[in-house]
Amino acid sequence: MFTPRYTITDRLLANIKRVNALVNELNNRRFPHVVLVELEKVARAVSTYASTSIEGNPLPLTEVKKILKSKPAHIGDSEKKF
Repeated sequence: MFTPRYTITDRLLANIKRVNALVNELNNRRFPHVVLVELEKVARAVSTYASTSIEGNPLPLTEVKKILKSKPAHIGDSEKKF
C-alpha cells in the first residue's frame, strides 16, 4: 500500500481549496474572442518553449515567440522544430 511522505496541513488544504475555487471561477467565466486568441498565442509559445527546452533547444522564450510570430523562410537547426 502507498504511504505518502507528506502531511496535509490546514494551510495546504486551504491553498488547495483556493486553487480549486479559482479554477472553477475561470472555467465559468466568458472571455471575448480577442482575449481567447491572445491567451492561445501565449499558451502556444510557452508550450513550444517548454517542450523544446526539454529536448535541449537553447533558445530563450523571447526568441521562440519571435519565431512563432514571424515564421521566417531561412531558419537554423535549433529553430526548425517550430
